[in-house]
Amino acid sequence: MSIVPDCYRDLTKFQLTSNAISSTTNPKKDPCVPGQPLLSLSEETKILEFLERDLCHDHLNRLYPLFWLVATQRSDHISALHEQIVRGREIVVTEDPGLHLLWYHNRVFIKPLPPCLTSHAFWKEFLCRGRSAELRKAALGYVRSYFHLIKCQSDINVAKEKKLIGKDVDDEALLRFLHSFESVSDNDVTPRYKYGELRLSRINLYIKFYEFRLYYRKMHWEYNDYLSSLITPFAFIFALVSAALSAMQVVLAAQPPNENQAHRWQTFTSVSQWSAVVFLLLIATCTLVFPFMVCALLLRELKFALGSGRRRHPETHERKGERIYH
Repeated sequence: MSIVPDCYRDLTKFQLTSNAISSTTNPKKDPCVPGQPLLSLSEETKILEFLERDLCHDHLNRLYPLFWLVATQRSDHISALHEQIVRGREIVVTEDPGLHLLWYHNRVFIKPLPPCLTSHAFWKEFLCRGRSAELRKAALGYVRSYFHLIKCQSDINVAKEKKLIGKDVDDEALLRFLHSFESVSDNDVTPRYKYGELRLSRINLYIKFYEFRLYYRKMHWEYNDYLSSLITPFAFIFALVSAALSAMQVVLAAQPPNENQAHRWQTFTSVSQWSAVVFLLLIATCTLVFPFMVCALLLRELKFALGSGRRRHPETHERKGERIYH
Protein backbone atom coordinates (compact mmCIF):
# COMPACT_ATOMS: atom_id res chain seq x y z
CA MET A 1 0.00 0.00 0.00
CA SER A 2 1.41 3.39 -0.97
CA ILE A 3 2.15 6.17 1.43
CA VAL A 4 -0.65 8.64 2.07
CA PRO A 5 0.12 12.05 0.47
CA ASP A 6 1.07 14.91 2.78
CA CYS A 7 -2.08 16.92 2.08
CA TYR A 8 -4.27 14.42 3.97
CA ARG A 9 -1.78 12.41 6.02
CA ASP A 10 -2.94 13.83 9.37
CA LEU A 11 -6.67 13.93 8.69
CA THR A 12 -7.45 11.01 10.97
CA LYS A 13 -7.96 13.42 13.85
CA PHE A 14 -10.65 15.33 11.93
CA GLN A 15 -13.80 13.28 12.43
CA LEU A 16 -16.12 15.10 10.06
CA THR A 17 -19.19 12.88 10.01
CA SER A 18 -20.88 10.25 12.09
CA ASN A 19 -20.25 7.66 9.37
CA ALA A 20 -17.34 5.29 9.88
CA ILE A 21 -15.57 2.64 7.87
CA SER A 22 -16.66 -0.04 10.31
CA SER A 23 -20.30 -0.76 11.01
CA THR A 24 -21.47 -0.11 14.58
CA THR A 25 -25.19 -0.73 14.19
CA ASN A 26 -25.14 -4.32 12.98
CA PRO A 27 -21.97 -6.36 13.59
CA LYS A 28 -23.14 -9.15 11.26
CA LYS A 29 -23.68 -6.80 8.34
CA ASP A 30 -20.79 -5.88 6.06
CA PRO A 31 -19.68 -2.27 6.54
CA CYS A 32 -20.68 0.06 3.73
CA VAL A 33 -19.14 3.06 2.05
CA PRO A 34 -19.98 6.27 3.95
CA GLY A 35 -22.94 7.86 2.23
CA GLN A 36 -23.54 4.77 0.07
CA PRO A 37 -25.51 2.24 2.19
CA LEU A 38 -25.95 -0.17 -0.74
CA LEU A 39 -22.22 -0.38 -1.49
CA SER A 40 -20.32 -2.80 0.72
CA LEU A 41 -16.67 -2.14 1.53
CA SER A 42 -15.87 -5.75 0.69
CA GLU A 43 -16.75 -5.16 -2.98
CA GLU A 44 -13.62 -3.36 -4.06
CA THR A 45 -14.31 -3.63 -7.78
CA LYS A 46 -17.75 -2.04 -7.42
CA ILE A 47 -16.29 0.70 -5.23
CA LEU A 48 -13.71 1.60 -7.87
CA GLU A 49 -16.42 1.59 -10.53
CA PHE A 50 -18.53 3.85 -8.32
CA LEU A 51 -15.61 6.25 -7.80
CA GLU A 52 -14.94 6.36 -11.52
CA ARG A 53 -18.55 7.30 -12.23
CA ASP A 54 -18.67 9.75 -9.35
CA LEU A 55 -15.37 11.56 -9.87
CA CYS A 56 -14.07 11.15 -13.41
CA HIS A 57 -14.82 13.68 -16.15
CA ASP A 58 -13.06 12.34 -19.24
CA HIS A 59 -14.95 14.56 -21.69
CA LEU A 60 -13.85 17.73 -19.89
CA ASN A 61 -10.27 16.47 -19.86
CA ARG A 62 -10.46 16.06 -23.65
CA LEU A 63 -11.72 19.64 -23.96
CA TYR A 64 -8.81 20.96 -21.87
CA PRO A 65 -7.12 22.66 -24.89
CA LEU A 66 -10.21 24.90 -25.20
CA PHE A 67 -10.29 26.10 -21.61
CA TRP A 68 -7.94 29.04 -22.12
CA LEU A 69 -10.66 30.52 -24.35
CA VAL A 70 -13.53 30.02 -21.90
CA ALA A 71 -12.09 30.69 -18.44
CA THR A 72 -9.39 32.44 -16.46
CA GLN A 73 -6.25 30.34 -16.48
CA ARG A 74 -6.07 29.78 -12.72
CA SER A 75 -7.22 26.84 -10.64
CA ASP A 76 -8.18 29.17 -7.78
CA HIS A 77 -10.56 31.17 -9.97
CA ILE A 78 -13.53 29.91 -7.96
CA SER A 79 -15.97 32.18 -6.15
CA ALA A 80 -16.98 31.14 -2.64
CA LEU A 81 -20.57 30.04 -2.13
CA HIS A 82 -21.67 33.34 -0.59
CA GLU A 83 -20.01 35.18 -3.49
CA GLN A 84 -21.96 33.04 -5.96
CA ILE A 85 -25.15 34.37 -4.40
CA VAL A 86 -23.84 37.95 -4.49
CA ARG A 87 -23.24 37.49 -8.22
CA GLY A 88 -26.90 36.54 -8.61
CA ARG A 89 -26.24 32.90 -9.40
CA GLU A 90 -28.55 30.11 -8.35
CA ILE A 91 -26.67 27.13 -6.90
CA VAL A 92 -27.90 24.00 -8.68
CA VAL A 93 -27.01 20.62 -7.18
CA THR A 94 -25.75 18.04 -9.67
CA GLU A 95 -24.29 14.55 -9.35
CA ASP A 96 -22.55 14.80 -12.71
CA PRO A 97 -18.79 15.39 -12.19
CA GLY A 98 -18.67 16.84 -15.71
CA LEU A 99 -20.91 19.72 -14.60
CA HIS A 100 -19.16 20.57 -11.33
CA LEU A 101 -18.27 24.30 -11.26
CA LEU A 102 -19.72 25.03 -14.69
CA TRP A 103 -21.95 28.10 -14.81
CA TYR A 104 -24.62 29.08 -17.31
CA HIS A 105 -26.04 32.61 -17.16
CA ASN A 106 -27.49 32.87 -13.63
CA ARG A 107 -26.88 29.25 -12.59
CA VAL A 108 -23.82 27.48 -11.25
CA PHE A 109 -23.69 23.69 -10.99
CA ILE A 110 -22.00 22.19 -7.91
CA LYS A 111 -21.59 18.54 -7.00
CA PRO A 112 -22.12 17.73 -3.28
CA LEU A 113 -19.14 16.59 -1.24
CA PRO A 114 -19.68 12.86 -0.55
CA PRO A 115 -19.06 11.65 3.03
CA CYS A 116 -16.61 8.99 1.85
CA LEU A 117 -14.15 11.67 0.72
CA THR A 118 -14.07 13.08 4.24
CA SER A 119 -12.86 9.76 5.60
CA HIS A 120 -9.11 9.37 5.98
CA ALA A 121 -9.42 5.58 6.08
CA PHE A 122 -11.33 5.58 2.79
CA TRP A 123 -8.62 7.65 1.09
CA LYS A 124 -5.91 5.37 2.38
CA GLU A 125 -7.72 2.18 1.39
CA PHE A 126 -9.07 3.05 -2.07
CA LEU A 127 -7.43 6.22 -3.39
CA CYS A 128 -3.78 5.89 -2.41
CA ARG A 129 -2.91 2.78 -4.37
CA GLY A 130 -0.96 2.72 -7.59
CA ARG A 131 -3.88 1.59 -9.74
CA SER A 132 -6.00 4.46 -8.41
CA ALA A 133 -3.71 7.22 -9.69
CA GLU A 134 -6.26 8.87 -12.00
CA LEU A 135 -9.03 8.53 -9.43
CA ARG A 136 -6.77 10.14 -6.83
CA LYS A 137 -6.04 13.07 -9.14
CA ALA A 138 -9.75 13.59 -9.80
CA ALA A 139 -10.55 13.34 -6.07
CA LEU A 140 -7.76 15.76 -5.11
CA GLY A 141 -8.91 18.35 -7.63
CA TYR A 142 -12.53 17.91 -6.63
CA VAL A 143 -11.95 18.31 -2.89
CA ARG A 144 -9.52 21.18 -3.53
CA SER A 145 -12.31 23.01 -5.33
CA TYR A 146 -14.29 22.89 -2.08
CA PHE A 147 -11.41 24.64 -0.35
CA HIS A 148 -12.20 27.64 -2.58
CA LEU A 149 -15.98 27.23 -2.31
CA ILE A 150 -16.10 27.11 1.49
CA LYS A 151 -14.04 29.83 3.14
CA CYS A 152 -16.10 30.99 6.11
CA GLN A 153 -19.16 30.25 8.23
CA SER A 154 -21.50 31.84 5.70
CA ASP A 155 -20.29 29.40 3.07
CA ILE A 156 -20.86 26.48 5.44
CA ASN A 157 -24.40 27.68 6.10
CA VAL A 158 -25.11 27.89 2.37
CA ALA A 159 -23.54 24.46 1.78
CA LYS A 160 -25.75 22.88 4.44
CA GLU A 161 -28.83 24.67 3.17
CA LYS A 162 -28.19 23.44 -0.37
CA LYS A 163 -27.26 19.98 0.99
CA LEU A 164 -23.77 20.13 -0.48
CA ILE A 165 -22.46 18.78 2.82
CA GLY A 166 -24.13 16.86 5.63
CA LYS A 167 -25.83 18.67 8.47
CA ASP A 168 -23.86 16.66 11.03
CA VAL A 169 -20.50 17.91 9.75
CA ASP A 170 -18.49 19.78 12.38
CA ASP A 171 -17.84 23.28 11.02
CA GLU A 172 -14.40 23.78 12.51
CA ALA A 173 -13.20 20.33 11.50
CA LEU A 174 -14.52 20.84 7.96
CA LEU A 175 -12.60 24.09 7.52
CA ARG A 176 -9.41 22.45 8.78
CA PHE A 177 -9.98 19.46 6.52
CA LEU A 178 -10.46 21.59 3.41
CA HIS A 179 -7.54 23.85 4.32
CA SER A 180 -5.24 20.81 4.20
CA PHE A 181 -5.92 20.58 0.44
CA GLU A 182 -4.62 24.09 -0.22
CA SER A 183 -1.14 22.67 -0.82
CA VAL A 184 -2.30 20.38 -3.64
CA SER A 185 -0.56 21.55 -6.82
CA ASP A 186 -1.92 21.56 -10.35
CA ASN A 187 0.43 18.70 -11.20
CA ASP A 188 -1.46 16.47 -8.74
CA VAL A 189 -4.93 16.95 -10.28
CA THR A 190 -6.63 16.12 -13.55
CA PRO A 191 -6.40 18.67 -16.41
CA ARG A 192 -9.94 19.90 -15.78
CA TYR A 193 -9.08 21.08 -12.25
CA LYS A 194 -6.16 23.15 -13.48
CA TYR A 195 -8.95 25.63 -14.13
CA GLY A 196 -11.63 26.81 -11.75
CA GLU A 197 -15.07 27.86 -12.93
CA LEU A 198 -15.90 27.20 -16.58
CA ARG A 199 -18.49 29.04 -18.65
CA LEU A 200 -20.85 26.46 -20.13
CA SER A 201 -22.21 28.76 -22.83
CA ARG A 202 -18.68 29.24 -24.22
CA ILE A 203 -17.95 25.52 -24.11
CA ASN A 204 -21.19 24.84 -26.01
CA LEU A 205 -20.09 27.43 -28.59
CA TYR A 206 -16.50 26.32 -29.18
CA ILE A 207 -17.26 22.59 -29.12
CA LYS A 208 -19.10 23.05 -32.43
CA PHE A 209 -15.75 23.81 -34.07
CA TYR A 210 -13.54 21.58 -31.91
CA GLU A 211 -15.52 18.33 -31.93
CA PHE A 212 -18.28 19.21 -34.43
CA ARG A 213 -20.92 18.61 -31.78
CA LEU A 214 -23.98 20.77 -31.19
CA TYR A 215 -23.27 21.20 -27.48
CA TYR A 216 -21.35 19.85 -24.51
CA ARG A 217 -24.45 19.81 -22.29
CA LYS A 218 -27.96 20.36 -23.57
CA MET A 219 -29.53 23.34 -21.81
CA HIS A 220 -32.76 23.74 -23.81
CA TRP A 221 -35.24 20.93 -23.26
CA GLU A 222 -38.16 22.31 -25.27
CA TYR A 223 -38.34 23.50 -28.85
CA ASN A 224 -39.78 26.83 -27.67
CA ASP A 225 -36.68 27.56 -25.59
CA TYR A 226 -34.33 26.56 -28.38
CA LEU A 227 -36.19 28.52 -31.07
CA SER A 228 -36.49 31.61 -28.86
CA SER A 229 -32.71 31.82 -28.70
CA LEU A 230 -32.61 31.92 -32.51
CA ILE A 231 -35.51 34.32 -33.02
CA THR A 232 -33.74 37.40 -31.60
CA PRO A 233 -30.85 37.57 -34.13
CA PHE A 234 -33.17 36.72 -37.02
CA ALA A 235 -35.65 39.38 -35.89
CA PHE A 236 -32.84 41.94 -35.65
CA ILE A 237 -31.62 41.14 -39.17
CA PHE A 238 -35.18 41.17 -40.53
CA ALA A 239 -35.85 44.59 -38.95
CA LEU A 240 -32.68 46.04 -40.50
CA VAL A 241 -33.51 44.68 -43.95
CA SER A 242 -37.11 45.89 -43.75
CA ALA A 243 -36.05 49.35 -42.66
CA ALA A 244 -33.45 49.53 -45.43
CA LEU A 245 -35.95 48.47 -48.11
CA SER A 246 -38.51 50.98 -46.83
CA ALA A 247 -35.90 53.75 -46.97
CA MET A 248 -35.00 52.77 -50.55
CA GLN A 249 -38.65 52.92 -51.54
CA VAL A 250 -38.92 56.39 -50.06
CA VAL A 251 -35.90 57.55 -52.08
CA LEU A 252 -37.32 56.10 -55.29
CA ALA A 253 -40.85 57.39 -54.67
CA ALA A 254 -39.82 60.90 -53.71
CA GLN A 255 -39.27 62.67 -57.05
CA PRO A 256 -36.97 65.67 -57.19
CA PRO A 257 -38.85 68.88 -56.46
CA ASN A 258 -39.94 70.97 -59.49
CA GLU A 259 -41.15 74.48 -60.00
CA ASN A 260 -44.82 73.41 -60.35
CA GLN A 261 -44.95 72.03 -56.76
CA ALA A 262 -45.92 74.20 -53.87
CA HIS A 263 -43.08 75.33 -51.65
CA ARG A 264 -44.18 73.12 -48.75
CA TRP A 265 -44.27 70.02 -50.95
CA GLN A 266 -40.84 70.85 -52.35
CA THR A 267 -39.52 71.00 -48.80
CA PHE A 268 -41.27 67.76 -47.80
CA THR A 269 -39.90 65.94 -50.86
CA SER A 270 -36.35 67.11 -50.13
CA VAL A 271 -36.62 66.14 -46.46
CA SER A 272 -37.96 62.68 -47.40
CA GLN A 273 -35.10 62.03 -49.79
CA TRP A 274 -32.34 63.11 -47.42
CA SER A 275 -33.96 61.44 -44.40
CA ALA A 276 -34.10 58.14 -46.28
CA VAL A 277 -30.45 58.48 -47.28
CA VAL A 278 -29.41 59.33 -43.72
CA PHE A 279 -31.40 56.38 -42.39
CA LEU A 280 -29.70 54.04 -44.84
CA LEU A 281 -26.33 55.32 -43.62
CA LEU A 282 -27.38 54.67 -40.01
CA ILE A 283 -28.44 51.12 -40.86
CA ALA A 284 -25.12 50.48 -42.58
CA THR A 285 -23.28 51.89 -39.58
CA CYS A 286 -25.20 49.68 -37.13
CA THR A 287 -24.62 46.66 -39.34
CA LEU A 288 -20.87 47.30 -39.16
CA VAL A 289 -20.65 48.50 -35.56
CA PHE A 290 -22.24 45.51 -33.81
CA PRO A 291 -19.99 42.88 -35.43
CA PHE A 292 -17.02 45.15 -34.75
CA MET A 293 -17.99 45.37 -31.06
CA VAL A 294 -18.30 41.59 -30.83
CA CYS A 295 -14.92 41.12 -32.50
CA ALA A 296 -13.35 43.74 -30.19
CA LEU A 297 -14.69 41.98 -27.09
CA LEU A 298 -13.47 38.60 -28.35
CA LEU A 299 -10.03 40.03 -29.10
CA ARG A 300 -9.95 41.63 -25.66
CA GLU A 301 -10.71 38.27 -24.02
CA LEU A 302 -8.15 36.56 -26.28
CA LYS A 303 -5.50 39.10 -25.22
CA PHE A 304 -6.38 38.52 -21.56
CA ALA A 305 -6.22 34.74 -22.03
CA LEU A 306 -2.80 34.96 -23.70
CA GLY A 307 -1.55 37.25 -20.96
CA SER A 308 -2.86 34.91 -18.27
CA GLY A 309 -1.09 32.03 -19.97
CA ARG A 310 2.23 33.84 -19.92
CA ARG A 311 1.79 34.78 -16.27
CA ARG A 312 0.86 31.21 -15.42
CA HIS A 313 3.76 29.63 -17.32
CA PRO A 314 6.61 32.16 -17.25
CA GLU A 315 9.37 31.37 -19.69
CA THR A 316 13.02 31.89 -18.94
CA HIS A 317 15.16 33.45 -21.60
CA GLU A 318 18.86 34.04 -21.72
CA ARG A 319 19.90 37.62 -21.30
CA LYS A 320 21.08 39.31 -24.42
CA GLY A 321 24.80 39.70 -24.54
CA GLU A 322 25.31 37.36 -21.59
CA ARG A 323 28.56 35.41 -21.88
CA ILE A 324 29.36 32.12 -20.27
CA TYR A 325 32.93 31.56 -19.30
CA HIS A 326 34.29 28.08 -18.69
